[in-house]
Amino acid sequence: EFGPTSEGEKSVQWIGNRIAELWGIRNYKPVNQPNALHETQSLKLDSSKARNLLRWSPVYDINSALEDTVHWYKSWLNKADAYEICSKQIDEYYKKASQK
Repeated sequence: EFGPTSEGEKSVQWIGNRIAELWGIRNYKPVNQPNALHETQSLKLDSSKARNLLRWSPVYDINSALEDTVHWYKSWLNKADAYEICSKQIDEYYKKASQK
């Protein structure tokens, strides 16, 4: 995927909080380290060329993308077959994309 629509843009902090929530981490608080390298507050991909030239639009919203990502890592950490996880997620993606 190239990137979310402008309505789907979220801050780095929001994404960190959502991932912590999906992992089941309670009381998540980012660690502020005064001497650490600066972390940007937002990251943005420009998908306007893909939208205009290819008539592309995202299949997943940010929540679905994060849910699938966390599911993949949890499954892999539990010794699931990475190829199998990827194949299932790709199949699900194609099904969703064909319904658009």
